Amino acid sequence: MKSASSASWMRCRNVGEGGMARTSAVKDWLALLRVPNLFTAPGDPLAGYFLAAGVYGGWSGRLVMVMVASVLFYGAGLLFNDLADRNYDAQYNPERPLASQRVSVGAVRAVGIVMMGVALVLSFFGGGWCLYVGLALAACIVLYDFVLKGVPVAGAVCMGACRGVSLLLGAGVAGGRLSSSVLAAALVLTLYVAAVTSLARGEKERGRSVAFRRWLPLGAFVVGGTLFIIHLPPLLSAWRWLVIIIAVLLVVLMAGVGARAGKGGALPGLIGRLIAAIIFMQVMFIVASGHPHAGLMVLGLMACAFAHYRLARVFYAS
Repeated sequence: MKSASSASWMRCRNVGEGGMARTSAVKDWLALLRVPNLFTAPGDPLAGYFLAAGVYGGWSGRLVMVMVASVLFYGAGLLFNDLADRNYDAQYNPERPLASQRVSVGAVRAVGIVMMGVALVLSFFGGGWCLYVGLALAACIVLYDFVLKGVPVAGAVCMGACRGVSLLLGAGVAGGRLSSSVLAAALVLTLYVAAVTSLARGEKERGRSVAFRRWLPLGAFVVGGTLFIIHLPPLLSAWRWLVIIIAVLLVVLMAGVGARAGKGGALPGLIGRLIAAIIFMQVMFIVASGHPHAGLMVLGLMACAFAHYRLARVFYAS
């Protein structure tokens, strides 16, 4: 009787340990994928599509496919980023999944390639010139992660271009020519993310001052945001202007307060908040499109912002 009881206890223990191991593996992959930041990705092509289509835009399977493609491109880029940084992380961030060898290099490489491949297939089915935009985005991701990351200006601009091109992925679904508002929105994201990337380099430049670069994201948004607003149609309704102003103020607040409060050196948390601010830029773009259902899409983006906030308390975003 005692032997049977002991065997039953051992089986329960093994099952429990197996469940814990699986849970730990899932957390490791979510950490590698910076899961909070994934919620900032689908809004790029969403904003690009409605800026290009305007009031004539509508939901379609092709739009959903490029939104999913954007998330997959983003995730693949993050996996490739950690592959390229694994030697650095082994020294300075040994607790991370790849550096600690809790996740194998081969598995990360394989999953990254599959994610990028599926993203390209979805881009193809997005129609128009989405495939060409997807190929350009894939090229920017690979170029940044494996070639230009260590190059101060070119690397930051390449990373920023990934976001700008992601917005153009949605514009490709709408077809037709690129309007000035679409190009201005892509420029906003490119400048802003390039500035955030330049700041994020401070994580590797330990002991060096990054005080000046903390203000770059705010400056980049002010410049890019001004150009975008200049290209807006003057006949937008009062409520749309109100939402745009609120979105602008939120980005300025998050970037400005973050720069002042981040002097203690907690860069990963600051970078996470700066990335979250992109969602409010997407709100600004979609409301500016003039689409009658913009309010519903804003609610969806606010749900993404809430998910980012909650998950960022558990998973690192930089």
